[in-house]
Amino acid sequence: MTDPTVGEDERAMPDGGRALSVEERAARRDRLEAAPGDRWSHLFRALRSGREVPFDGEVRTRIEWTPVFRRSIIVVVAAVLLYSALRVGTDWIRQGRVDTWAGPDVNVQSGQQLAACPAAGNVTDDVFPSWIRIDSAVYTLTDAIRPTARDGSGGQTSYTESGYTDGSLHLLFDDTTPQGLQRDYVMVYAPPAIAARVYDAAPQCH
Repeated sequence: MTDPTVGEDERAMPDGGRALSVEERAARRDRLEAAPGDRWSHLFRALRSGREVPFDGEVRTRIEWTPVFRRSIIVVVAAVLLYSALRVGTDWIRQGRVDTWAGPDVNVQSGQQLAACPAAGNVTDDVFPSWIRIDSAVYTLTDAIRPTARDGSGGQTSYTESGYTDGSLHLLFDDTTPQGLQRDYVMVYAPPAIAARVYDAAPQCH
């Protein structure tokens, strides 16, 4: 079968015949470029003829800014800004709030900042308050934790429920050690966690 991409001069040349001259090669390229077909056909013919394909060095990475794409970007940016504003506002309100715990009386309060107690802000947490006041005694949050059950099951069996709660937080007393009985520290537990956060007494605060 005759190859239509091969010129007449090349088809007439037998195997082992003479090589095409520069002029003949140029004429063959001209015929290929003039041949009908799309640019891929021209590229294929150029490669078959051994012609170097020019490259302008430009890599096109243009993004198509369709209306849907633009709206998606705007929605994402607006959501991020709204979340940031809400987080800042919530933190600001939380910093200045004092909560009164539910229980037998209203003698337990907590918060994040306490003007008369600079140590209250040394340890902070997104869930637990930085300080707790029980009657006139102030306790500040520490990095220490204690398991709520001796067997590690998470059940509250080791400590005494005080009866005071603030949402999901429970105030616990340790009646198993002399320090606990003297209320040198108290604990706050958020079920179903298997450990409670420890609050040390801060006699310098009031």
